[in-house]
Amino acid sequence: MAEHSVLLEVVRAAATLAGVATEPAADGILLSCPDGPPSLPEPVIPWSRIHALLQDDDPLGPGPRLRLALTLQLHVAVRSLGDTALDAVVRAARPLALPPGHRLHPGPAWAVERIPGGVLEVGVGVTRLLPGQTATLPLPPDVAAVAGLAPAALWPRLRDLLERLSGFALDRVTAHGPRPGVLRPVGGCDGLTLLASPAVRERLDGATVAAPRRDRVWTGGAAEDHGYVHAAWLLTVPAERGLPGPLRVTPSAVTAATVTPATPP
Repeated sequence: MAEHSVLLEVVRAAATLAGVATEPAADGILLSCPDGPPSLPEPVIPWSRIHALLQDDDPLGPGPRLRLALTLQLHVAVRSLGDTALDAVVRAARPLALPPGHRLHPGPAWAVERIPGGVLEVGVGVTRLLPGQTATLPLPPDVAAVAGLAPAALWPRLRDLLERLSGFALDRVTAHGPRPGVLRPVGGCDGLTLLASPAVRERLDGATVAAPRRDRVWTGGAAEDHGYVHAAWLLTVPAERGLPGPLRVTPSAVTAATVTPATPP
């Protein structure tokens, strides 16, 4: 009963953040979708799904509240599209990489691929599906199901898109030398997501890189400075954070770079 009360408190906070009307029911949370087709019943998010969104975070912390708010918003947005939902979601779909445990990460069921090394998981994201949305956001599996989308079936198309966009990103890099200096977002794929591309990892083979922000990946001396990278990560809005330390990139993996302590004089 206490756990149920906590879930209700999280839902109320998330619904306020999302600007969505909700009503608790026996099997979950009933969403109000005034713009949805009247022939369809109002959607219900099961309590089990809400519990899964909490993951290992403090239930009343900002992470679960943000994940649930985005889930509520995406549910309402997709249902409001009616018969056009599947086409709209497919057009908005982009590959998206997030670290496990990231504030936006919807949970293990979202990941379609896991990049060897343990620091990146890749799944389906969507761009410009919500009003005012600028960054690509993860599409939770249950919201994809509302649209009639099977993420695994769409994934080969998104993998091909990632490879095409990674080529554009590499071509845009202005740094001299055999390795790019800064990878910037292109076509709805942020810098962190570009690291999921085999072509990018091949180009960066052996490099130490930094991605304290999701929107870009950089190399060079600063990327090897753990204190500098961590400070940049701390100063970034949590939802926009990447990884807090340097990364080692090879064609087969992205791993946390080992920091060698300075030798005392």
